[in-house]
Amino acid sequence: MGAGGERSRMKPAATFSELLQGFFTDRLMGQCNASPLTIANYRDAFCLLIAYAERCLKKRNYSGPMDVKQVPNSRKKIFVLVLDS
Repeated sequence: MGAGGERSRMKPAATFSELLQGFFTDRLMGQCNASPLTIANYRDAFCLLIAYAERCLKKRNYSGPMDVKQVPNSRKKIFVLVLDS
């Protein structure tokens, strides 16, 4: 319990878009002082990842908001290997 006997409320889980925005603004720009080119490269990589995940989900006939958890781990590994090459 918090001060005065009231229960503390847990903060709701952040959405993917909130986490991604925080990564760009807090981490890359604030903590790492990343260059505009580095930020653009991260942006492009995330755009590719999101497009790839959407294609994977459509092949599985998944409807509704995109959830990266729905993409099989094997597909995620393939994406990372393609980026590294």
